[in-house]
Amino acid sequence: MFKQINQYSPKAYRADQAANLAISQPTRFAQPLQKSARLTKAIPEKWLNQEILEECQQLDKQLLTESVDEEEYRTSEMRFDSEVLRLPSFGRFGLLQQLLTLFWGVGKVGTYAFPPLSIFAALGWGATAYSAGDPFWNHFLESLFITNTMMTLPCFIAFQGVPLFEKYLGPKIYGDMKTEYEFNRVTGRVKIFDDKSGELLHDFPFSECVAETWAQAGHQGVVVKNTLNIRHYQDPKACIEGGRIGDEYRLADTYATWNFIQCYMDTGQPLPDIPALEMWRQSDPASIASDAQSGRNPRYWRDMSMDEAEQVFAAQSLLNYQLA
Repeated sequence: MFKQINQYSPKAYRADQAANLAISQPTRFAQPLQKSARLTKAIPEKWLNQEILEECQQLDKQLLTESVDEEEYRTSEMRFDSEVLRLPSFGRFGLLQQLLTLFWGVGKVGTYAFPPLSIFAALGWGATAYSAGDPFWNHFLESLFITNTMMTLPCFIAFQGVPLFEKYLGPKIYGDMKTEYEFNRVTGRVKIFDDKSGELLHDFPFSECVAETWAQAGHQGVVVKNTLNIRHYQDPKACIEGGRIGDEYRLADTYATWNFIQCYMDTGQPLPDIPALEMWRQSDPASIASDAQSGRNPRYWRDMSMDEAEQVFAAQSLLNYQLA
């Protein structure tokens, strides 16, 4: 773990010094979101879940027992600490990685959902057969076998098979990662790279960033997503997809994501209080000062049980909705 204290650039972003910028080329149907000098405590729920908490607790223990190549870490295509939020693309394997993530997610849901549903379906089939004079158990077992073979088994294979596929082919897939976006808290700059070649396309100060959101409706006219784009106020091509960083489903999620990015980039206040950043708070001047003043437990997330975490996450979700 790196102990050094960040040395902020004189041009690092400060929310209380930033002026609102008018978007010179607004996106059609989009609603602009201005910066605010009074940021809230809204945090995207993407960063508040048990999986991330468990990963951070395990990483914390790993860093205490293993040596870390600092240079390799700092130049990594994917990085999130007190200095840099860097998001990768998977180069020519980007589509494959997205499909693997989709298959794994569908497989996980199906593995747990289909078995109980198949029992109810089998009971209905067996009852119908019994009322027609046929043996109940024959039709019940037949229905159970067919539904689980056609639905549960493929989901289970995807749920368990994708991690194995990534384990053995991971070096090939993830070895092709390229940095795609970077938010630098120390310098106050934003960088956007070509997702296949890794070439730097845009480099501008975060003070020139604006955000836009617009509602996307489904077939029945119901809003299913509130897309968020974080972009340069003059160049619509210098754009970052907010969904890569936070959530976009409810409008409150979109506001929370934009607020989260502003909080992260604002060197005048502490890092967002999320599990992924706890181990880095001791290397950030604003976080050190804030934690000393508030008496925050430096192991707040590290020692938290999953039951306690669920209560914290639920309270944060309610707070996000109230602050929207």
